[in-house]
Amino acid sequence: MRTNLDIARKAKYDEFYTLYDTIEKEILNYIPFFKNKVVLCNCNDGMKSNFFKFFKKNFKILKLKSLISISFKEKQNHGIVYFYDGIKLLYSELVGDGSFDSEESLMFLSYSDIVVTNPPFSLFRFFLKKIIDFNKKFIVLGNINACSYKEVFPLVKENKIRLGYSITGGGTWFNTPCNENIEVSNVRWFTNFPVFRKRLELTKVFCVENYPVYDNHYAINVDKTIDIPFNYNDVMGVPITFLDKYNPHQFKIIGIKYGIDGKYLTLNGKQKYVRILIKRR
Repeated sequence: MRTNLDIARKAKYDEFYTLYDTIEKEILNYIPFFKNKVVLCNCNDGMKSNFFKFFKKNFKILKLKSLISISFKEKQNHGIVYFYDGIKLLYSELVGDGSFDSEESLMFLSYSDIVVTNPPFSLFRFFLKKIIDFNKKFIVLGNINACSYKEVFPLVKENKIRLGYSITGGGTWFNTPCNENIEVSNVRWFTNFPVFRKRLELTKVFCVENYPVYDNHYAINVDKTIDIPFNYNDVMGVPITFLDKYNPHQFKIIGIKYGIDGKYLTLNGKQKYVRILIKRR
């Protein structure tokens, strides 16, 4: 059994089939937002997709208007689109392969209200841009490090993109085209729906010895979100996983990973992994 994303990439996998439970645990947090909406699953395998199965099964609970699922068929060169209105299931063969950026898929995107899917990890940046350009609501899976992309971070900083509720650490299990189970680390749900989080209860006390300042930025380094000191009001560098617990009413995001010299943040001459610069409100 393979257990990391690197192995999957070496095997030329760029698609992971999301498990039903993974979808259910997240989507049920947003029930009121789905009423009378058209849901598009545009990176799926038709009726085999657990996204399609979930929304078809919960069509009445979510009070959907309709469900559209596009099946990508690269080798056959003819994708398939499925329509479900709560009663009838219809399908039609597409002219193209059904890729999310094809002219046909973009037509369905323009018609939809909410996009819910698991896009190819390597194309996440491009995929998200398409969704945002069309001004659509979305709940999609991606790697948490996508928050550091230059196209994505400004939206995270402005609280226009948030991490979801149900995945906050550890590995997430997927199935592969070879019917092989694989655990992928750093996966998160991304959404532009409201996400409500409690304020962090901070217990650590600031002291110079435990919170060194970066070489190239006047900000203290905090290695774990739980270690944010409650009595420090200046700029702090925290791990990107801080976003799992980020409450915009408690903290303000200042920047990410770069010091005042435009280079990566360093501590005692060593580059730190991605750090988000924050300040208490």
